[in-house]
Amino acid sequence: MKPWKTIDKINATSLRPGDTVALEGGSHFTGNLVLRQSGTVALPIQVASYPTPGGNQAEILAGDGDGITIENAEHVRVSNIKVTGSGINSNHGYGIRLSRTVSDSRRLNSIYLDHVETSGFRMAGITMNAAPHVSVGYNDIRITHSNIYGNGYAGVWMGGCAASGSHGSYCFDNVYAGHNLIHDNPGIDIDEQTGNGIFFKDVNGGVIEHCLAYNNGALNKHAGGGPVGIWAIFSNNVTIQYNESHHNRTRANDGDGFDLDGGVTNSRVQYNYSHDNDGAGYLLWDWHDARQSRNNVVRYNISQNDGRAGFFGGIHLGTSGPGRMADVQIYGNTVYAGARTDAAFGIDGHVSNVRVHNNIFVASSGTKIVRFRGGEAGVWMQGNDYWDMGLAFQVLWGGHRYGSLASWRAGTGQERLNGADTGLQVDPGLVAAGQGGTIGDADRLFTLAAYQLTLTSPLRDQGLALPALGIDPGSRDFYGHPTPQAAGFDIGAHEIVEDASPR
Repeated sequence: MKPWKTIDKINATSLRPGDTVALEGGSHFTGNLVLRQSGTVALPIQVASYPTPGGNQAEILAGDGDGITIENAEHVRVSNIKVTGSGINSNHGYGIRLSRTVSDSRRLNSIYLDHVETSGFRMAGITMNAAPHVSVGYNDIRITHSNIYGNGYAGVWMGGCAASGSHGSYCFDNVYAGHNLIHDNPGIDIDEQTGNGIFFKDVNGGVIEHCLAYNNGALNKHAGGGPVGIWAIFSNNVTIQYNESHHNRTRANDGDGFDLDGGVTNSRVQYNYSHDNDGAGYLLWDWHDARQSRNNVVRYNISQNDGRAGFFGGIHLGTSGPGRMADVQIYGNTVYAGARTDAAFGIDGHVSNVRVHNNIFVASSGTKIVRFRGGEAGVWMQGNDYWDMGLAFQVLWGGHRYGSLASWRAGTGQERLNGADTGLQVDPGLVAAGQGGTIGDADRLFTLAAYQLTLTSPLRDQGLALPALGIDPGSRDFYGHPTPQAAGFDIGAHEIVEDASPR
């Protein structure tokens, strides 16, 4: 059989389970590939480049349309393919689009995208979408080792279906994104939230890990809500870990590094590095018409110089109405708030049972360490270290300004536990606060030496015993060290290990 030369030929062929569409590596194919047939668990349908002496990927030139559409199909693998649109100002489509339009009570299963490159699409580089009338969407989606850049609306985007987190069920089950680059997706100049990096929506059971998200969102101008490097909304049991999100932008609002947004429950953000974002390093947000956010954890993360445009700060919680956020644990994080940051830690809105323990909050001179604007009755801050590098301690709490930990403690009852004073106002003894820079490799976050504690740090063994407070601290710190190491927990994202050598 002679090789096929056009995408039209592929589109006109009825593929069967086990079939492979092999495109010549290094060659260009003009058109818009549409896959409508399904494989099986044992015999998936595959689209891939076949190796050539140059070792290059095959490239699909999609022009003004979608690159690859997987429509009402399952058990499909796409690997080692480059998909290119005509650019965000002329293209009107998606790079790779999963589309479910036929309603059925059974989910479509097992779609894997690996080593794909998508760029030049007005909408998203990769999108997963189920029509609003569809009852359920997909199960077992994987996006791995891919490069998603230069797209308009978003890098990776999800659209829900009739099964929404706000109704108690979810459109997508078991979604995994790992070892991806999501960058330079600027948004488009319309009055909508655009320019997100990677976004999970209506997901039950999801993981985003070992990804880099940067330089997204520069064209967003929507004041009602802006882009985030890595985030989730209307989702349950999502883990965001071992990622670096930095220099994400906005012209209006947000521009955050990480976010657990409206309706997210039973989820965790851990072991990540956020820095130099326009908005918050780590945002938790909810609003009046979303399912209540609850039982979420932010632990052992590092934030440096976030809130560069004055939107939020290192770690920020916010709600648009009472009772919208409950049962949050924030512990073991290290935050360095630069000169333009609103505050190292802040809350806007009414929350309940927010527990903030064993964190380091460092402010450069003139930056607020803590800023709360109301609804603080449900917040307990205990066992944290607060340090202003210019010795100008500032806590704003419910309209009152406090110039020392002692006066804040006396005025509010914060940093007290079982009748005893907790917390410290001391130099934490970080190696080089504010000088973390960009790592650029999510597998090497442990090399971020700037936020390790020195051996003589006064925070050594000074953290609260989290298990005694009913908190499961996990098994490791940001750097992979077991916790605790000695007589007690250290404060912040680093647990000191004597003579520890790099992994």
